[in-house]
Amino acid sequence: MSFPQFRNDVPVGYSVRPTRLQTADICLPRPLTESSPDRTFWVIYIHGGAWRDPAITSTSIQPTLTRLLNSPETLCRIAGFASLNYRLSPYPTHATDPSRPDDAARNARHPDHLDDVLAALQWLDREYDVGSLGRRGGRGHEYILVGHSCGATLAFQALRRMAGHGPNHSPRGGCGSQALPAAVVGVCGIYDIPLLVSTHEHPAYREFVEAAFGEEEREWAEVSPADGVGRLQDGGGGGGMRVVVLGQSSEDELVDGGQRDAMVETLREEGFEEGGADKELVVLDMKGKHDEVWENGEEIVRAIEVALDRLSRRM
Repeated sequence: MSFPQFRNDVPVGYSVRPTRLQTADICLPRPLTESSPDRTFWVIYIHGGAWRDPAITSTSIQPTLTRLLNSPETLCRIAGFASLNYRLSPYPTHATDPSRPDDAARNARHPDHLDDVLAALQWLDREYDVGSLGRRGGRGHEYILVGHSCGATLAFQALRRMAGHGPNHSPRGGCGSQALPAAVVGVCGIYDIPLLVSTHEHPAYREFVEAAFGEEEREWAEVSPADGVGRLQDGGGGGGMRVVVLGQSSEDELVDGGQRDAMVETLREEGFEEGGADKELVVLDMKGKHDEVWENGEEIVRAIEVALDRLSRRM
C-alpha cells in the first residue's frame, strides 16, 4: 500500500443515515504504526463559511495539506490529518447553490453543527485512537484542533462540550471520555457573536447568525467562545490542552481583530499566558484576506508549525 493514503467523504455521523455532509476526509502520511504517539500528533481541521456556505467544505484543507505533505521537517511530527464536514444552516439566497427546505444536510441549527463535529471526533477516536486512552493497546495519539472562521468557533465550542460546560450539552453529541486536544489553533476566528453583528452593519452578518443560532441575541452570547471555555481539565487520559494559537490578519475584510482581542482576554482569565509554562497562549499575526488565508494555506501551515513547536518543548 502506497502513502500518503487518502480516504475522502468517509461517513462519520452518529445517525443511521448520515447526510452527505456528516463526513470527513482522512490523510495518513505513513502507516500509523510508524507514527509514535510520543512524537506525533493528528491535525484535525474544521472549515469556515459562516455555518452555511456550500462552497467551503472539508476540501478547503487542500492548500494547507499540500504544503505540509511537502514539508518533511513538519510532516515527521504529524501522524494523520482529518478535515471535517458538518451540516450547514439554510442559505436559500445563495447565488449558485441555494438550499432547499427538504435538504437535511443544509437546514442545521445550533447545536447541529457542533454535534457533527463532536461525532466526528468520536469516530476518529474509535477508528484511529485519536485523543483516546489507546483502547487497542498502548497510548492513543493526541491531536491539534484547527479551525478557520466559524470553524474556530466550533473548535472552542467543542472544548466546552468536552469539558462538560456550556449551553446545549447534548448526550448524542457529547464526547464522554474523549480527551481534549493538546492544542487549538484558531485562524481568523469568530469568538464573540454579538460583537461580530454589532460591529458589522452589513445585513449578511445578522442573517447568517440568525440562520445558525436563531433570533434570540442572549443565546448568541451564551454560545460564544469568548463567554468562556470552562475549566479545561482532561478527562480522557491525554496530556491535556497546553497550547492555544490565535491567528488573525490585519488584512481580513470579514472578521475584524476585535474577535481575537475578545478571545485573548477570555483565555488570559482562564490561565493561558504568552510564554506560559503550563498553558501557553500564542498571538500570531498573519497576512492575507479572510479566505486567502485558507486558499493559500501558508499562514495556516505556519500556525500549525507554531503549535507543534510549542508542544514539542513540553514532550
